[in-house]
Amino acid sequence: MLKKRTLIGVACSLLLLTACQSNENTESNEDSGESENENIEQVEPDQENNDSTEESESEESENSDQENQEETETDEASSEDSVPNQVKEEDYATEEEAVAAIDDYQVVEQTNTDLGYGIEALSEGAAGHEYISWNEGNWLIKIDFPLDPQYAADEYEDGQSMAEAVVEFLENHILPPPSERGVVTITAFKDHPETTIRWQDGLTVYEVEQETSDPIETLQIAVDYQENKE
Repeated sequence: MLKKRTLIGVACSLLLLTACQSNENTESNEDSGESENENIEQVEPDQENNDSTEESESEESENSDQENQEETETDEASSEDSVPNQVKEEDYATEEEAVAAIDDYQVVEQTNTDLGYGIEALSEGAAGHEYISWNEGNWLIKIDFPLDPQYAADEYEDGQSMAEAVVEFLENHILPPPSERGVVTITAFKDHPETTIRWQDGLTVYEVEQETSDPIETLQIAVDYQENKE
């Protein structure tokens, strides 16, 4: 009888021990689960921060690309508008009035100077001025150059060298073709250098005017205008 009670007591002790170990394992697992949840919660904000940073960087990159594109388009538009803005236009009621507005046009009939490329000009001097004039198509080109070098623009030695430079430029570049008349007037005095280009096309008279000692610069504006128009 004693053995039976002893065995029953041992069995109860083992059951209690097993139940205690089971509770400890369960609590340990619960603690482990809570710890893992805390780690997950700590990671998630970091991930959100990374995603937010990536989105911000992406938006900044897109904005930068858009700004660069807008600046490029603005520069291109400005470049395209710069030439037309330097050319003035004046409309007339009739073509006859537009032609008459170019009142300083003439045909050079007598020539005495070879400017190259088959162009002959009239060169004459008076009161400290050297005047050179010639025709190319419907254009009259005339230069007023000082005879005294100290008053002359530095870019050219004399009136003929300037005239030859103009002829050479026009050999490789095309001015706008006037319907009937066009005049290039060049003043090469150092104190007040100026180049004016005026031409008639239909009812409209166009004009480019610059205070420059090098007429090639002004001629280039008229050439660019014609190229943009085409």
